[in-house]
Amino acid sequence: MKLSSAHFHKILVSVSVLSFLFIATTLFSYFLYKHQIVQAAKQGVQWEIEHLVGQIESSLKRAGEALDLLEKEIAAGKLSEKELAKKIEGSVAGNPQILKTEWVSISATPEGNKQYRSVSYQRRDGKVSSAFGKEEPRDYSQEEWFEQAAARGAGWYEPFWDEGTKNYAAVYSVPVYRGEGAPKEQWGVLAATVSLGVLRENMDSMNLKREDFGIVLSKTGNILFHPVGDYLVNRTNIFDLLASNKETNKNYEKQRSVMQKAVSGASGEGYNIGRTGQPFWYFYRPIRPTGWSVIVYFVKDTIPMNSRDLRRQVIQMAGGLILLAVSLAALFFRLYEKSCITHPKLWFLSMLFAVACILATGFIWALTLVAPLSEYQKNKTVIDDPVSLGKFSASCSKVYVALHGKEPAYIPTGIYIQSLEFSNSSNVNITGYVWQRYTKGAQDRLSRGFVMPEARTLTVTEAYRFDRDKEEVIGWYFEGTLRPSFNYSKYPFDHPNIGVWLRHKNFFEDIVLVPDLQGYPFTNPAMCPGLRSKLPLPGYAFSGTFFSYEPKRTSATFGAPAQKQDVRPQELVYNILIKRNFITPLVSKFFPIFIVLAMLFIVILSFSDDTERLKNFGLTGFAVVGLVVSFFFSTLLTQIDLRQQFNADGIIFIENFNFITYFILLLCAVLAYLFAAKRRIGFIHYEHCLIPKLLYWPIFTGLMFVISLIYFY
Repeated sequence: MKLSSAHFHKILVSVSVLSFLFIATTLFSYFLYKHQIVQAAKQGVQWEIEHLVGQIESSLKRAGEALDLLEKEIAAGKLSEKELAKKIEGSVAGNPQILKTEWVSISATPEGNKQYRSVSYQRRDGKVSSAFGKEEPRDYSQEEWFEQAAARGAGWYEPFWDEGTKNYAAVYSVPVYRGEGAPKEQWGVLAATVSLGVLRENMDSMNLKREDFGIVLSKTGNILFHPVGDYLVNRTNIFDLLASNKETNKNYEKQRSVMQKAVSGASGEGYNIGRTGQPFWYFYRPIRPTGWSVIVYFVKDTIPMNSRDLRRQVIQMAGGLILLAVSLAALFFRLYEKSCITHPKLWFLSMLFAVACILATGFIWALTLVAPLSEYQKNKTVIDDPVSLGKFSASCSKVYVALHGKEPAYIPTGIYIQSLEFSNSSNVNITGYVWQRYTKGAQDRLSRGFVMPEARTLTVTEAYRFDRDKEEVIGWYFEGTLRPSFNYSKYPFDHPNIGVWLRHKNFFEDIVLVPDLQGYPFTNPAMCPGLRSKLPLPGYAFSGTFFSYEPKRTSATFGAPAQKQDVRPQELVYNILIKRNFITPLVSKFFPIFIVLAMLFIVILSFSDDTERLKNFGLTGFAVVGLVVSFFFSTLLTQIDLRQQFNADGIIFIENFNFITYFILLLCAVLAYLFAAKRRIGFIHYEHCLIPKLLYWPIFTGLMFVISLIYFY
């Protein structure tokens, strides 16, 4: 059954409409997916912070309820001194959060002055004992928690640094009154000192990504919890911290305003740009019983979007655009009507399809080139700010404490790359400096030095050594040849990662190298910290540099006994991510292939049923086969050169163009034979071999598009 012009028209209209609907639907789905992922991530963080605040409030409430219950028993006046002491001791022993419980009674001297009597128990080194006689007599009227108890009632006071626990603690006090009538007479004050170590436990329980973190602030802005432990030890105030970076922080005023709102007890959220240049959301909520506040920072780039699915949707839209363009062109030229079919229109349609495939292929390549840096940081423990470093150190300490009963020695280590060049496709020559900071006293026994386990050759010479405050800083100059593991399967659209593995000189000691982030003015990976400015690397561009921890590659004990074996599951790596300049490979590898195909197309254009015309061109079936053979060997030589250059095990992406060329050469040889045959074949002989001529470039560009889909979809 033959299809009429009307049927062809309906088919073309249907294809155009369906293509448009497919593109529109995919585009809507693309933006909807991104919006839903962002909203789901924000809602997840909001739920996390609400849950966190609830946990902290619940933990503090338990400590307060224990004291409120004891206050009622004391106010009843039925406890003897011995029973009172037992109750106070029990309040400490029964609640691990409480470091000390103190009952201070008030009485008057014959002269009418106030005198105080204290009964207290405290926890030290895991034991609960009486604090009587262990403290000097003091004037409790100078204590805020005592003096303001009557005016404020039960409540929490500004936390203070407790040297015993090396953490913040806070006092919860409640006034105790004698009698039931009014006016009531204040008998004394009952107070409990509560460790704020519970804040770390609750904050660590949050389900946050690597770059996301939360902090807790007091009413005056003191940092009660932060992943960077030094802020607690140094008793840092958030406003002082912001002021110290005021000159370099463009968002100082906005961040300070947010902190003011947070410590004042407000709730809210916002959007800002961090010091590393990364955009982030922030959410702040009050801890109601105390007046403290929780702030959670949520980095936008950590949203777990499936970049592969997003890329696929974009590629699908590109394919839909090809179909839409061809079908609309066919409708415009009315190619569904036989009377409207002319050679110029057919050539235009052929070229349109070929150009559309070229544009779609180039679009796929562009998507690969502009892939975000985070896509190449997957499955790596990236350290690019103090927060991620603090989280890693905390988890590493837990492992070492469980295995050896003590924390490892952390050695801040930095690296600066002076020069970099490829000696061949597998080896990289590199020079630069490595420095380490050792704490005086605590780390005097440790040996100094480092090794690069992945280096084929390495020469290290000490460049400098000096003392700075409580540290000893040592720097070395190094020259070496690295042999990274490169994957050239997507050449020339690959992103090679040059990993510089760093290990301490004596890896039998409990030593963990950590990035010396203080040694860099910026740590945003996109700004290439640790890399010489304008470092020349012909044929490449630097995408970013960053520190990461990756699984250790050693599988031997090196003859050491079990207690001396290296237990570090991960090692420090300085990553240099580069992007190849694809223009040079395309010109040197693809351009010769394109010339071969163009010359072959000229040969096919000369095919004609006109014998006189053939004689003028001097073409015969065997002459065409001879050209095909010569083109085959020239193409084969370029492929052999490519294989020798990279010594790859699998098929390289650009190598597929050679295979496409072989396929087209074979088709042309078969076409020349059939065209020269005496038996007339309609498909081939129609209008002087018009159909094969029209299909030549669409076949080549279509195969280009399909191959690109296979590799990059």
